[in-house]
Amino acid sequence: MEDLIDVFKVELLDPDGKKYDKAYSRMNFVFVVSRIEAQSEKLDLYMLLDVNTDIYPIERNDRLLLLLTETLIFDEKADRHLQLWSIGVAVVVSVVYRALKAEVFWDVLPALWEPENQGKSKADKFEYVMHGKLYKFDKRGEGDDFEVYISFGGLQLLLAGKPEFLDGFKLDKNYFLCLRKLV
Repeated sequence: MEDLIDVFKVELLDPDGKKYDKAYSRMNFVFVVSRIEAQSEKLDLYMLLDVNTDIYPIERNDRLLLLLTETLIFDEKADRHLQLWSIGVAVVVSVVYRALKAEVFWDVLPALWEPENQGKSKADKFEYVMHGKLYKFDKRGEGDDFEVYISFGGLQLLLAGKPEFLDGFKLDKNYFLCLRKLV
């Protein structure tokens, strides 16, 4: 799938009322979720999206740059090498941790996951990133529009529009959603 990128204008916040005042994760963290309704400027797409507004506040009339992509790595060949490298690091970290038996080691851990030659990520230019799975791909009502449904760990995305813009999406594939506010 080619990346889908467009600018969306937020038309409504919580169109059906505040559905998710507080949601609880498995680790008992509390966060506030708002559902936004937005329209794209270029591709004429309609979007309903759940956003954790505790960490990424959104207002009505905000303009959001949206990217939907299968990978955050610019060079897809490098993607496989990065996966293999990450597995190698995980094995080394596990062995070293067992040898040291020290909790202090975990402070150093994040630095190990950024190889110098990894290259840039598509997410570097965005402020809010989620990873999820496309679980439903449907024709919308009587019209010719398609609907794409992606779940990001309980936060939902509905994207509706013309088939020529949405037919590259595949059922049961994983996608990254990246957002950035535009001034």
